[in-house]
Amino acid sequence: MKHRLCIAGNGDLSRKTESNSELTLDRDQSHYLTRVLRLGPGAGVGLFDGKGREWQGSIVAIDGKRATVAFGPLYREAPAPTPLIVAIGWLKGSAMDRVLQKAVELGATDLWIIEAERSNVSLKGDRRTQKLAHYERIMISAAEQCETLWLPKLVATGPVRATLNRERPATGYLLDPGAPVLAPGSDPQPAMILVGPEGGWTDGERAVAMDAGLTAAGLGPLTLRAETAPLAALAALKQSWGWRP
Repeated sequence: MKHRLCIAGNGDLSRKTESNSELTLDRDQSHYLTRVLRLGPGAGVGLFDGKGREWQGSIVAIDGKRATVAFGPLYREAPAPTPLIVAIGWLKGSAMDRVLQKAVELGATDLWIIEAERSNVSLKGDRRTQKLAHYERIMISAAEQCETLWLPKLVATGPVRATLNRERPATGYLLDPGAPVLAPGSDPQPAMILVGPEGGWTDGERAVAMDAGLTAAGLGPLTLRAETAPLAALAALKQSWGWRP
């Protein structure tokens, strides 16, 4: 399909995705289809649920600021990819936007935001909620563009210790300058990449990660920005796996 729309945020989709059923989109999605893409009734659009399924769909009505789409046949289906978690400290401004966008394109399945000790960003209350909602929109847009059928999960996990106490893969890498170069295996296996903030890890955080069984790994002799390192590590893992999901 030429145009794709993620419908993951439209509540319980179990009864809305049957062939010939209809779904009224929210204002943002309606605006995107009708004002940005300038599509009208009858236009085809791919509708995917972020959980491995995509339907052939079409716009059937535009009422004010809301568009309604109809589901056609199931178009594509894909099994869940190998879990690949990227856990990264909060970054300022558009740097985090870029990391999340490109991480979706590179195949991350989960994106965790850490409150590292040297993070220079601290968001609380409504500001935090609004920022996470903004990040979700960035990720959805990236998923729509890159043809994936799976939308990564976004979670703010807290400090490093709390992050590593969550359910996670047994294989984990702590990115740290000066550590041996990241050397993943050739077969896809669940993995986690832990990336520090611009100020780097503290000794205490390193100790927590090592106690939790993570492997310290580097990305060569150059000093990479906090927004570059997770993407380089992701690409390295996916390349070693032959870009298999």
